[in-house]
Amino acid sequence: MMMGLQVRVPDPICEEATTSDIATLTVATGGEQVMVRCRSENGTGSRRVVCGGAMVAVLCAMLPSTVAQAQVWADVACSESPLAATEGLHCRASEPYHPGGGSRATYRFYTAATTTAAGASFLYLMEGLDEQSWIRFSVALPEQLSQSIPLARGGRNWSAVRLNAGSGYALFTAEDGASCVGFRKPGPDRGAGHAWAILGIRCAQKGETLSDTDIVDAIDAARMKERAR
Repeated sequence: MMMGLQVRVPDPICEEATTSDIATLTVATGGEQVMVRCRSENGTGSRRVVCGGAMVAVLCAMLPSTVAQAQVWADVACSESPLAATEGLHCRASEPYHPGGGSRATYRFYTAATTTAAGASFLYLMEGLDEQSWIRFSVALPEQLSQSIPLARGGRNWSAVRLNAGSGYALFTAEDGASCVGFRKPGPDRGAGHAWAILGIRCAQKGETLSDTDIVDAIDAARMKERAR
């Protein structure tokens, strides 16, 4: 591997492969992809990556959970959220986010959550606001959910990831013992990723389990509103 290699990654989410400080990243160099084992040193909006014997400067956005914490969030009427079927939920939205580092992309994040006698639900929408802004998945589903959604933190007994109509999902047990499903739903293709993506969690009432119908319904309900063309 070349010394002093500089790699620019315009993607909104440059995610680590694990939650530790050791990450495996795939970087594009001269049209080829190189898998490197790295130690990351995070900065504001960028990551400096040291890869055993080589220095790779990866310029990218922060992790979604880190980005979310860095943004100014506000409660919004669910009717103003681009998430569909959010009536009765608590909805929030971030301010627009610009990664910088030469990227012209712009993103915005939205959440919708509720806890009732029937269980808990949480949706987290990541949206690119123009054609130069896209979302790319580069971390395992359980790890991304744990980084991004409080209901998944402390989760255990994760199942293998399964597919439902293009969305990946996995079953797990929440920290409080509730039976849950977590999923990741991609939007339409754009650039090197997707125009948007929705992360979601649906947990049953404690002591009960989710049926196959519950799981499919939760994934199907996580979608964007139709927008006027």
